[in-house]
Amino acid sequence: MNECKNLEVRDLLPALARGELKSSERAAVEDHLAGCAACREELELVRDVVSRLRITPAIDTTRITQAVL
Repeated sequence: MNECKNLEVRDLLPALARGELKSSERAAVEDHLAGCAACREELELVRDVVSRLRITPAIDTTRITQAVL
């Protein structure tokens, strides 16, 4: 459990992991991360989840359609 009280930064961790932050926001979050081990740990967990969500199976819709018909 993250013990950091900076909810604003914690809320931005998923966007940071997805590469969606503006440069000014990214810089502020990275400054915070430099001194907050709890948020660095949380960011690693978020990055792990984000990377797993990017893995999507290939779906052969043609084969499925033919099987239904």
